[in-house]
Amino acid sequence: RSWRKSEIFERVVGRDVRHRCTLCGKIVSHRRNHYYVHFPGQFSCQFCGAVYTRRDSLLLHVKTKHSSLYQNSH
Repeated sequence: RSWRKSEIFERVVGRDVRHRCTLCGKIVSHRRNHYYVHFPGQFSCQFCGAVYTRRDSLLLHVKTKHSSLYQNSH
């Protein structure tokens, strides 16, 4: 079965916007980041092949490890 983010999170009432994951019970402020803990994606580095579950982690890797290659490719 495929899950949508809206199906696995419940809104937690409070001052800040928080959501409870119905799969593990963890309360998070960023649903998208936590969603990939349970349903990892595959984001691979085009320069070295390193694989990450989150797109933002891949972008940070590319900018820090391959900054000259990254700038030349854009």
